[in-house]
Amino acid sequence: MENNEILDLLEQEYLQEYRKIQNRLLKKIRESSYLNVELHDIANQLYTAQLRSLQPQDIYNGDETAFINGIVRNVPEPLLLKNKKSKAGNRAVISILVAVIIMISFYAISRSVAIDDQRKAMGYLQESSNYRTIQQEIKEEVVYTFQLKDVSSNEGQKVYESEGNTIYLSDVEEETDAYLIYFEASGEFSTQGGSIVSVVSHDIEKKHKAYELEGSVNVILDSGMQELPWMYLSVNKTKNKDEYGFRLSKALVAGQSSVKLQLKDLVKTTWTHK
Repeated sequence: MENNEILDLLEQEYLQEYRKIQNRLLKKIRESSYLNVELHDIANQLYTAQLRSLQPQDIYNGDETAFINGIVRNVPEPLLLKNKKSKAGNRAVISILVAVIIMISFYAISRSVAIDDQRKAMGYLQESSNYRTIQQEIKEEVVYTFQLKDVSSNEGQKVYESEGNTIYLSDVEEETDAYLIYFEASGEFSTQGGSIVSVVSHDIEKKHKAYELEGSVNVILDSGMQELPWMYLSVNKTKNKDEYGFRLSKALVAGQSSVKLQLKDLVKTTWTHK
């Protein structure tokens, strides 16, 4: 495979897919216990890479042999053997390997900057006695149109953005009778302070373990509106995010091609230096 082809593959298959890779990692995090720290680090670095709009050259330096060998060393042999038989199979192998090397690369980066990242993250501000917090209710209406015909198309869609604070619809898991829908709120943090807009109100006086879930979800149907509670919550995820989810019954939205989801009672928590 030529250098340009590898760059092309990276561009097409993965550089625009950081969030999808991150979503798969978040699923693993929810299913495991001993892998949490490693997966959190990888997911956080992938998110950072997305924000910085990294180019293919930032991941692949033009040395095809070193690139391929570096990938192969970190992929189980059966995975390679399983896909050797066809050109399409080889392409699938390379695609999978590219994902693996991206994750490995950012995992290595995360280890080298872990201390610096921690000092600039929400967890650090929340635990330090040098900061205070201010809570402010978000007045604007935050509504997202959830597509029911292709639920995976909702993943990675931005729901809210203001002054460095964002909320994404991060993941959708489909069950027999319901959709599990997850949102991810992230903010901007430095040693000077920071902020996050979330359904979670963070209370600095009680340290990082203390928080209050403020909101709920309004499902706006053709027949009216129904309020649903949050069913899942992970506070201070990967040191600068909150993640929360709810269960949407398929029976509730039967016959509709889409449904509007309104996030209620969002709160902006701001950390300032004393």
